[in-house]
Amino acid sequence: MRIGFFTPTYLPDKSGATARVEGLCKGLSSQGHRVFLFVPAATFSREERRYCTVFRIPHPKLLIGGMVEDKIKFHVGRYISFLRTCTQVVEQENIEILHARQPLDLYAVALRIGRKLLIPVVLESHRLLSTSDYAVGRMSKIVYSLVKQKEQKLLNSGNAVVVLSDIGARDLQAEGIANQFVVAPNSHSLELVDARAELAPLPDRKHILLYNGTMRKAEGLETLIRALPSIAREIPSFVLVMAGFGDEINILRELASELHVDQHIIWTGKVSDAILKFYYEKADIFVHPRKNIPYQQSFIGIKVYDALFFGLPLITGDFGELGDFLKKEKCGVVTKPDDPGDFARAVVHLLNNPNELKNLRMKAKSVGKKFVWETSGKILADVYTQLI
Repeated sequence: MRIGFFTPTYLPDKSGATARVEGLCKGLSSQGHRVFLFVPAATFSREERRYCTVFRIPHPKLLIGGMVEDKIKFHVGRYISFLRTCTQVVEQENIEILHARQPLDLYAVALRIGRKLLIPVVLESHRLLSTSDYAVGRMSKIVYSLVKQKEQKLLNSGNAVVVLSDIGARDLQAEGIANQFVVAPNSHSLELVDARAELAPLPDRKHILLYNGTMRKAEGLETLIRALPSIAREIPSFVLVMAGFGDEINILRELASELHVDQHIIWTGKVSDAILKFYYEKADIFVHPRKNIPYQQSFIGIKVYDALFFGLPLITGDFGELGDFLKKEKCGVVTKPDDPGDFARAVVHLLNNPNELKNLRMKAKSVGKKFVWETSGKILADVYTQLI
């Protein structure tokens, strides 16, 4: 089977979205299928990668340098360029089915090409972009209403909608999406797992906590920083590695300074997979507070599967898909959402009980082995075959 896959980001850019695309390509290629990725770029190129063929498509930025396009989740210049170029590639490569990730212009391109060439189209949505942005105050009520209507229309126009979990499917149904749902869960980051660990700065501390990911409001990292004074009073010999970057990093660093916990934090910024792997191998616990908002309810991010792969138990808020998952699999601890005190108590308890921590680490490692990209690849391939 020959699959056309639209995505807004891919390697060498590093993100959870990129890791998922690479993982799905691996899973699909392991079933003997051929994947063609369509990715925005500055110049056109065709690249043969390990699990896919990548077409990088240049496009102009319109509407005030893309600011309005980012707000409405529809990039006009990208839509026009992708429609023209990708239609030709789909015909030339005899692609049989299209799979598009958000944002909305990529949905629209895939649907338009699908209608023209009579090819089935699968759309992927982990949650509505409109609802997520509105929930964190990044979208006005009027814009939210308009974007949501467009998003609903597009998702209901495809042949199926790919989600990460059953909860994700139910949430989208509640948002007005009446379509066939396909659950294709995440797994760990291939690039991180395949990397060779590289030594990185790490002070001589007895206990190491790790957070890895984008530092944005939705992650609830203020809860984590506010938990640190309580942890330090009980267990002064710890360090928190904050790996990653994001628009909240300066706010978080200022908060850490105000709380006088700077000496307990390593801010790595963006680091290579080799250095990140070193931190995963050295850490005792993965701390992942999350903010209790709709955005965080219905999916489990790749960082969770990375932590499990390296045998790190998680501490997170008790809500949503991840909270239920940790309680079911017994590979972590859940706390009161958005509660720094309860989060600190959970960390202190585990660090003060090494046998319990050891058992959780063994369980995390065992659970991590259950999730592989080949499983999701087979799920998608079976659905593609039915649609074709």
